[in-house]
Amino acid sequence: MKKIENKIKDYLIKLYPFNKLYFFLKILKKSKKRYHYADNGEDIIIQGLFNHKKDGFYIDVGCYHPIRASLTHLLYKKGWKGVNIDISEDTINLFNIARPNDKNINIGIADKEGEDFYYQSSHINQANSFKFYENVKKVKIQITTLDNIIKNLGIKKIDFLNIDVEYRDFKALQGLNLNNVRPSLIAIEDNDAYDIADVTNSAIYEYMINNEYFLYSKLNCTNFYLDKKYKSNLNDILNTQNKNYL
Repeated sequence: MKKIENKIKDYLIKLYPFNKLYFFLKILKKSKKRYHYADNGEDIIIQGLFNHKKDGFYIDVGCYHPIRASLTHLLYKKGWKGVNIDISEDTINLFNIARPNDKNINIGIADKEGEDFYYQSSHINQANSFKFYENVKKVKIQITTLDNIIKNLGIKKIDFLNIDVEYRDFKALQGLNLNNVRPSLIAIEDNDAYDIADVTNSAIYEYMINNEYFLYSKLNCTNFYLDKKYKSNLNDILNTQNKNYL
């Protein structure tokens, strides 16, 4: 019975214009008012650093959903714009509706250009991943680097970069030359590194330290790295009475 339901769903989701109704309902279902939208409140940390900034720019790699579990939804509501990237075509369809003024791209991010396969748990799912899973759909996808995205779109400044690509996070990071365009704040998942000792012994940590970032905060498996140039005036930035921000 479940297979029949999935086949019907696969058919309807491609049926224009009725599929637009599905995407609208998917957005509304996950948009109940709340103080934070990210799964573990990561967006609260982000808001603390950009509290008074109304016109920033973000890149969200592995964006999943424009509202549910989003680290950039509150920024978007404040007036920010950016680039949303995901391996799921249907996720990008959501963003084309919810954030039409952003650049929304269906592609994989890695440390090289080419083709790869990802494993699709369902059309719009946080578990869609390059990591192998049994009994799920294997989907071919183009891959590229963050450097290519930045160059092709003519991006000169990034305030916030989020990387959440399920066990391919370090490869995605390695495709970005931090000497060219330096995000002020980078959030990146380091799966299975829950102990802070594991984080500080990780390849991602070493890479960020060598590129003049420091570990600012950690929530669950998401680690926040801040450009070292902001370290000396963090007290002023985090003081909500001031109008300072990154």
